[in-house]
Amino acid sequence: MSNTSKLKTNPQDVIVFCNIDKEDFTFKFDGNPYTVKAGETRFFPRFLAIHGAKHLVDKMLNAQEKKTSLNNLREELGNQIILGLADKYKPEAVKTLKQKVEDLNPEEKFEGLEEEKVEFPPTKKELLAQAEAKGLVVDSKMKKMKNQDLVDMLKDL
Repeated sequence: MSNTSKLKTNPQDVIVFCNIDKEDFTFKFDGNPYTVKAGETRFFPRFLAIHGAKHLVDKMLNAQEKKTSLNNLREELGNQIILGLADKYKPEAVKTLKQKVEDLNPEEKFEGLEEEKVEFPPTKKELLAQAEAKGLVVDSKMKKMKNQDLVDMLKDL
């Protein structure tokens, strides 16, 4: 199977596999069956295509009652089964922690919106300082007042 030796790079490359037999062909890998109908062409990862091609060649040679060790015949059949490389495997680039966080939290951009300034309500200390500035005497009752009540009182002055 010279096509397989020419293409040796990554076991996960996608290889074009053709069942050149007149019967459907099923092979197993890791206990899982893979069926290719007669004359059908399928795409498999390289490791599956090579494994399946080996067993399809054995099946065809056994059916012809020929020795499965005939290297020239094995290679000829293998070249008809393994048609070539369909897609080269490209592993994902390993992302840094920063990239992973950025993927999880993309920056949102809204066009056409004006920035709105947020004003925080004044603290009690600031309100009491405003009251003193307006000439009020800050006593314990005023210190116990709610912020909103202080704001309302200062508006009325």
